[in-house]
Amino acid sequence: TVFPWTARRATLLSPKRLDNAPRKPILSSPHPFPRDGHSLTSSSTPKHANQLFLFGGWANGSLSNDLYAINARDMSVEFWHTSGEIPSPRLGHASAESNGILVVWGGETSTETGTRRPVDTQDNGLYWLDLGTSSDNLACMYS
Repeated sequence: TVFPWTARRATLLSPKRLDNAPRKPILSSPHPFPRDGHSLTSSSTPKHANQLFLFGGWANGSLSNDLYAINARDMSVEFWHTSGEIPSPRLGHASAESNGILVVWGGETSTETGTRRPVDTQDNGLYWLDLGTSSDNLACMYS
């Protein structure tokens, strides 16, 4: 059996806010690519079927802590604004999604722009984000 590759360009959608707090509209979002050292996980919930969640990594010359939802069917990309105890910018971390909760763990968190060394600060925190499957949209951190 041969499995063919397909190349498509991603379409950047308008940003999405996870909380319902009234705020001024979000007009633009940073482009998610290129980047490395990020985490990318798929969703296990019907509400977020066919979505991949991209978090953090090295983008545009610095560490990031942004969250994108990538629709695997139409290759649309949506920047998600979150609130709470947001993980600091990082790379080399891990993430997983289960039952509408995105978990981010570990990673290198040096804030020096333009540097990447193995001896930089490592975060041992465990962060979780409710992706909107319950009535509360929370971002929490456990150390």
